[in-house]
Amino acid sequence: QSESLGPQSIHIKDAQTPTLLFPFAAPRVAGDMSEAGSRSEMEMKVLLWAVERLIGGLSSIGAERDIASRLHVVLPGSPNRGMFGGDGAYGESKSALDAVVNRWNAEASWAQRVSFAHALIGWTKGTGLMGHNDAIVGAVEEAGVTTYTTAEMAAMLLDLCTVEAKVAAAHAPLKVDLTGGLGDIELD
Repeated sequence: QSESLGPQSIHIKDAQTPTLLFPFAAPRVAGDMSEAGSRSEMEMKVLLWAVERLIGGLSSIGAERDIASRLHVVLPGSPNRGMFGGDGAYGESKSALDAVVNRWNAEASWAQRVSFAHALIGWTKGTGLMGHNDAIVGAVEEAGVTTYTTAEMAAMLLDLCTVEAKVAAAHAPLKVDLTGGLGDIELD
């Protein structure tokens, strides 16, 4: 931060270095493969490409003065790889997050300042993505899937931000199954 006083600029303090990122913004997703087009491209832009750009951009902040700092990223993964259908580019974008995590081992330009906790998130009741399915929660639970409240899921996601989790993720990305068995059953 600096302040201009006439022709002089006085340095007041350094910019803060980002150390934690939850890139969880998600647009409303809709449409099947026959409807792929500009809407699907917008969904991919928000769910994947903007996340990559954000990670790459934030990882470089402070690199010249805070060399030990890392940006710890909790990625919003999902077992949904198209299992519900009709949800636009959602499944493809979540599959692509696997590739983002794999790139951590291959691209040192940003990865040396980033750690990942890739959370595979299960059925979370009352959210914008799953709220319209709340009517069938009972049947899903009867099929053996554990469903979560937003508070329960938030607590599990915050557990991925402890000092211990960050230290482990600095050595290798964490892949954490919070699905409650959602990826292991057939929904019909």
